[in-house]
Amino acid sequence: MSLFRGARERLPSPAPSRSPTRRRVGALVGAFVVGTAVLGVLGVAGYRGGFALCAAVLAGGGGVLTAVLVPAGTPSRSTWVATVAVLGLVVSGVLLDRAPLSTGNLARRLDGLRLPNERLVAGRRTGHSWCLPRCPAVERRFRAPLTNLAAPLIDVGFALSRAGIAPKGRQPVRPSARDHFTYVTRRIRVTAVARYQLDRGGTPMTVLLTVRFANR
Repeated sequence: MSLFRGARERLPSPAPSRSPTRRRVGALVGAFVVGTAVLGVLGVAGYRGGFALCAAVLAGGGGVLTAVLVPAGTPSRSTWVATVAVLGLVVSGVLLDRAPLSTGNLARRLDGLRLPNERLVAGRRTGHSWCLPRCPAVERRFRAPLTNLAAPLIDVGFALSRAGIAPKGRQPVRPSARDHFTYVTRRIRVTAVARYQLDRGGTPMTVLLTVRFANR
């Protein structure tokens, strides 16, 4: 009996499980990483109001989750909540800077151009915020007065300046532009192309202007 009793006494004790604090921190970090990855893959930050959506999930949701995981009465509880909220805002800003602009966001900017002499006749949207198979792009087609092809391009240039897409008071269209031009900002590539619409006899009837906003 003494032999078995000694053997039982020499058996190693089971390893202690992870502390509740480590489990809570692991759950919080995991949830934050997964949320950031999902928002980044879906390109949510590029939507209209995308920063607010990301901040609501990461800063707001992260703060609430932290308040739930950290027990009430913990001295550093408010510090944890504030830290996660600030981190959520920072990450939301990074996502906003890197996400491609959605078709809705591009359309809002393109439709904000005030073209004085052109009339909208058609438009289309292509691509997806996931950039599969291609990133978002928006086109608008206008009918312009029958003048030289450079005139509607100049109108687009001044409209870009008035909208704040190009520097204020600066004409982004070069004087050498004849029937098209491209203007690139930090996030948007603007392309404008002017073509004559001909009748059956080959005589120009009007000018068709196509303006395209696409992600860089």
